[in-house]
Amino acid sequence: MRVRISAVCVLMALIAGCGPEVVPTTAHPPTSPDSVRILGAPPKKYEQMGTLMLEITPDLKWDERAQANKAFDLLKAKAARQGANAIGLWTLPGVPDANRATAGYNGTFHQVPVIVGPDGRRTAVAQALWVVEQ
Repeated sequence: MRVRISAVCVLMALIAGCGPEVVPTTAHPPTSPDSVRILGAPPKKYEQMGTLMLEITPDLKWDERAQANKAFDLLKAKAARQGANAIGLWTLPGVPDANRATAGYNGTFHQVPVIVGPDGRRTAVAQALWVVEQ
């Protein structure tokens, strides 16, 4: 019986240790928007630098191929100003629940959290990150 309990404890410790680790945020100088990566899931170890919100105005809507390059470029620029090297496409606790919209960026498609306000306005939500370890 002791062996089973020990094996279960070891297994649980391994599983718990495999999840993403959010480390304390430190100051980073602004980065280049071109160096900001787009992530659909949390990396192994990262700093959470802030929530990015971008209202989807008519000039930011998808094109005929469902590409939203201008919107992604704006999100990456916002993140770069904060010193981020990535944006994460997930919402955090305390941020209103978001729907997901599939939008392309330079031929690659992403699931983007989108909050729809009572007036119908849509706002894309992303996380500015400093990825320590992928």
